[in-house]
Amino acid sequence: MTRNDDQGDGERSEGAVTTSVGSMEISRRGLIRRAGLLAGAATVAGTGLAGPFWKNSAAVAGHGAVRTPADFETHARMIMAWPYKEQNWTANILPGAQREWAGLANNISQFEPVTAMVAPGQEAAARAALGARTKVNLVTMAYDNDWTRDYVGPSVFIGGKQTLTDWYYNCYGMKFGSCEAHSQLDDAANAPLSQYLGLARRDLNYFVLEGGAVVFDGQGTCFTTESVMLNSNRNPGYTKQQTEDLLKHEFGCSKVIWLVGDPADAITDGHVDMIAQFVGAPTATQGAKVLHLTGGEPGSATYAALQENKRILQTSTDAKGRPFRLYEFNILPPTATRTGHHSYVNVTCTNNNGMMVPTLGAEPDAQALALLRSLFPEKNVVGNPMPNHSWAGGGAHCITQAIYA
Repeated sequence: MTRNDDQGDGERSEGAVTTSVGSMEISRRGLIRRAGLLAGAATVAGTGLAGPFWKNSAAVAGHGAVRTPADFETHARMIMAWPYKEQNWTANILPGAQREWAGLANNISQFEPVTAMVAPGQEAAARAALGARTKVNLVTMAYDNDWTRDYVGPSVFIGGKQTLTDWYYNCYGMKFGSCEAHSQLDDAANAPLSQYLGLARRDLNYFVLEGGAVVFDGQGTCFTTESVMLNSNRNPGYTKQQTEDLLKHEFGCSKVIWLVGDPADAITDGHVDMIAQFVGAPTATQGAKVLHLTGGEPGSATYAALQENKRILQTSTDAKGRPFRLYEFNILPPTATRTGHHSYVNVTCTNNNGMMVPTLGAEPDAQALALLRSLFPEKNVVGNPMPNHSWAGGGAHCITQAIYA
C-alpha cells in the first residue's frame, strides 16, 4: 500500500465547513514524539525500571473510568476522508479508489450520518463523486490519506465523556517514501477534528498506534497483534507487558488477547482488523461474535501465522471468561492485478445493524456475502466493491472511524 505523500493548502469552499492545522503544530508533535520515544527507550533500557515509563510521564495524567465501545454499538456518525493524492495510489488507480470511497460513504449514509474530511481545493471533486443526492457532510481540513481508521481516534468514554484518543501515527513504521511529513499531517488532524465535533481530545503522542491495530468488544476485551504492536518500527524500548499495560490503562480493557498477526504483511505488518473483528455483542454465556481470517498458501509465513491466530482465538476467553463465537473466512491470494491479500473480515458495522463488506467484483464475492447473510440474519449486509483499496492493503473498516452516540 502506498499510504502517503505530498500535501497542499487552499481556500474555503462554499458548502463545506473549513478548519485547519498549522505547520507549527505538525512540527511540535514530531519533536515531542521523537523526544518521548527516545526518553522512553532510555528509561526502560538504561535504568532497568520495572514499571513502564509512561506512568512517570506528565503527558499521561490520571483519568476517570474508561470504556471503549465496540464497533457494532450505536454511532453518532462515521468519519471518513476523501482520497485525493495521486502519489498515494500508484498505477493510476486514484479515480477507482475515489469511486469506491464515494460508494461506501453513500451506502453508510443510508444507515447513519457520515462526516467526511476533504482537503482544501478538493470539495468540488468530492461532491461530484458523491452525487447530488448524497447525505454525506463535508468538512474541509488538512490531512494526507483516506485511511481514517489508523489516524483518527479511536474514541473512548472517560468518566462518561467521549474523548478522541490522539496517539502518534507514523505511517506504519515510516516504511513508505516521504512518510514523516505526511504522517505528521494525518496525525495532526485530530486536534481540529475534535474541535469540529465538540469532543475532548487526549494527547498521547509519545506512543505510536494505528486504529486498525486494536479492536474491542465493548466489555473489556481487546484484540491486537504482536507483529504490529511489538514491531521495532513502532515503539522500540517498550516490552510486551508495558504495551499491554498501556492499552489497558488508556482503553479501559481488563484483558488483551495477543494474536500473532501476520509478519509477512508488507504494508501494515498485520493489522488485527484484517485478521479478526468483533461484529456482534456478547451474551450472558457466550463471548462476542468474531469474524476471523484463515488460509493462505500452505507452508507460507502468512498461513502459519493465521493458523496460530485461529488456535489462540479458539482457546481464549473474553474478559468475562466467555468463549468467542467464531466465524472463519479464507484469505484470498494475490492475483495479477491485486498485489495484496483481500480480507472479507475487514467489515465496518453501522447503526441499524448495517454491515459494510469490502468486495472485489469477482466470483468469491457472492459466496462471501451469502455466507455472511446466513450467519447474521439480523444484519443488513451490504457489499461494497473495493478492489483498489484491497490492492492497497485495506478495506471498509480501514477507511472509516466511528464516533459513538
